[in-house]
Amino acid sequence: MSKRRLIASIRNIAAIVLFALIGTVVSANSSYAASDTDGIAVNPATDGGPDAGRSRFDYQLNSGQPARDSIYVYNTGSTVQSVTLYARDAFSGPKGEFLIQDESTQPVDVGNWVEFVNKKPTYLVTLKPHGFVTIPFNLNTPSNASPGDHVGAIVASATTSGKNLNIVRRVAVRLYARLSGQISPRLVVSGLKSVEAQSWINPFASELAVSYDIENTGNVELAADVTVQPQGGFDVASGSPVEARVTNLLPGSKRHIRLVIKGVMVSTASGAKLTYTGVFPSNYQSAQQPKGQQIVSQPTFPIAWVIWVSLLLGLAGTSLLVIRRRRKSGRHA
Repeated sequence: MSKRRLIASIRNIAAIVLFALIGTVVSANSSYAASDTDGIAVNPATDGGPDAGRSRFDYQLNSGQPARDSIYVYNTGSTVQSVTLYARDAFSGPKGEFLIQDESTQPVDVGNWVEFVNKKPTYLVTLKPHGFVTIPFNLNTPSNASPGDHVGAIVASATTSGKNLNIVRRVAVRLYARLSGQISPRLVVSGLKSVEAQSWINPFASELAVSYDIENTGNVELAADVTVQPQGGFDVASGSPVEARVTNLLPGSKRHIRLVIKGVMVSTASGAKLTYTGVFPSNYQSAQQPKGQQIVSQPTFPIAWVIWVSLLLGLAGTSLLVIRRRRKSGRHA
């Protein structure tokens, strides 16, 4: 292989690794030096610079009350960066992730309330290496906006031009607008199911798989403290309870939870008792916590107990038979 082809092969491999580790392909055919570094950072701003005391935008407002703020954008790399700012709504992921709408999705809630210079929903700025800028924006809360939590983010998107591909980087600052009015914290648990996997040998070593959906149907962000207690026949506990906190339940979000409880005692029935209590952000401590309980149960056949009882009865019968034979042999002696 010639030296030229070897260098070309190494460059292609490097481009593939770069794509796998860093970003999203957008287009091709541009220039990128291997020694260059790229990156952007964002933070709430105060007095023209980054505000170290804030990690997110957080507002307590009335419906129709505007807010004015600014965001600090910093080019952390050694190449020129074209940065686009825009706002989007947020939602909870299936594992509690804080997720943000895609750039192509039009926001309908707090992401739609953000306006940059000249009342534009986006703002484009070009930053030199290690350059920075503070960009003001307005949060125009509609007069008919509903009370409670409205959650989104302000996103900074930048494209790095590479030799064979372009890479898009996105970073964001969370945006919370909590509007005054009637607070309605509500949690709903549905689809509670339990499936027991019995141990045929040890009646105290079965496993219980419990699954359920928990949904925030109210208008404020909640967490939930959930306790799942394995239940046997006659509502008797058949194992140790499992406690967990379900976090990041934004209004309208639903989470599917599945857990496996070990060390459950086999009984004539198997099931679980689920108890939950809503947990508020600090500013809603005075609100009434949503609480609830659900029970699921189904009859089971206690195989391990039947096996052990059968063995014990068999041993007892064998012992009696041996004793009787010994008594008979003693009489004939």
